[in-house]
Amino acid sequence: VRPVEEVIHTETAVPGQNPGVPVQTEAPVVNHDNDEAIATYQRVTELNPKSARAWHTLGNLFRTSGRYGEALAAFDQAVALDPNREVFHYHLGLVYAALKRYDEAIRAFQKVVELNPDYNLAHCTLAGYYRRLGQENEAQKHITIALPTMKDETEYNRACFEAICGNNDQALALLNEALEKKQTTPDWVRRDPDFEFIRDDPRFQALVSA
Repeated sequence: VRPVEEVIHTETAVPGQNPGVPVQTEAPVVNHDNDEAIATYQRVTELNPKSARAWHTLGNLFRTSGRYGEALAAFDQAVALDPNREVFHYHLGLVYAALKRYDEAIRAFQKVVELNPDYNLAHCTLAGYYRRLGQENEAQKHITIALPTMKDETEYNRACFEAICGNNDQALALLNEALEKKQTTPDWVRRDPDFEFIRDDPRFQALVSA
């Protein structure tokens, strides 16, 4: 883990984001030990409580550790400090989804595309929700928007997209590759609502139980 002083220096502000560049959903990697990384960022937020980026990173570390209540509190802090940063709302929506607070998740993702209409992952996630609600036309609208840039995404994000589109074989192959590359954890995959459409597939169950 980097020294707290170095982390404070680099986490003071969020650099400008090109809206045309796809955004990773994984937490920034500090090291392989989330407990150490969490302790570091907790200290950073104590010393620099107005750093939205530090709160966001702490939220992602909690999220990838399955500590969703603490992740929610950290993301709330990040959003309060920088309400126009779309990625903060996106990760907040992921935590709402993991907690099965779906109405709040949808509102968070809608806020993302309001702030940045080109945010492909939010369109992808909204497409999944609209499919579950039986609103196929609305789902297809968001799929069409997301499709052109999905090829540039990680295997995990592409797996989510293919699952939402109903392309189960492609989704499972990409998910297997994502897990092998440690882009995510089986615990998160089990909770990710994007895989609702393939959750009962024995191949999916084998991947997340490995």
